[in-house]
Amino acid sequence: MLAVGPMAFAESTYTIHEYPLPAGPADIGAMTIDGVGNIWLIQNEPPVLYKLVRENLTFSNYTIEGFEQAGFA
Repeated sequence: MLAVGPMAFAESTYTIHEYPLPAGPADIGAMTIDGVGNIWLIQNEPPVLYKLVRENLTFSNYTIEGFEQAGFA
């Protein structure tokens, strides 16, 4: 016998914030969040790794030399 009762749902609110990349629009292939909440993005062409520090909303970017035309997506 299968009994189905009312389901309890947690009330959660999520917010999406958009932040412009320092270099302008980009072809982002992947995104991840590290253990302290920083957001990492990888741009396909030219290959650049971006880091958004969550605490102060500052960007760092790192050009990945030698991976041109690698197609990270």
